[in-house]
Amino acid sequence: MEGSEQQTGSILGAVAQVQRSVVVPKSRYNDYGNFSYRSFEDIVAALKKPCEEAGVAFTMRDEIAQVGDRYYVKATVDVFFSDGSPGRLSTTAYAREAERKTGSDDAQVTGMASSYARKYALCGAFAIDGESDHDRLPPA
Repeated sequence: MEGSEQQTGSILGAVAQVQRSVVVPKSRYNDYGNFSYRSFEDIVAALKKPCEEAGVAFTMRDEIAQVGDRYYVKATVDVFFSDGSPGRLSTTAYAREAERKTGSDDAQVTGMASSYARKYALCGAFAIDGESDHDRLPPA
């Protein structure tokens, strides 16, 4: 959006503008699982310019949530106007920590779950295609 359009537009309109312009190819390949995927870092990098053009920014935060006897990382993405105009959109995604992950300490397992949850919270906020998405946390 340009100039005053951004200030009078809605946060949903600005997010829709980002959704129409963002492209995040699955440029990485997992030899073990035989699939292509996009990383959390790929998504963040691809969103920077379209968000700037739409006048929005986003923040991310994690919480640990217990569901039954399992723990999940709950990632929330908040999208807002970068100039402070009113409006906010929030999306949330969860990722379960693996009970065991060979070769990873507990902090790394939590970090993998955080990246995964944040990735899908961003995909939800900006309608990044995940229909044919085969990427997943590595098997435990």
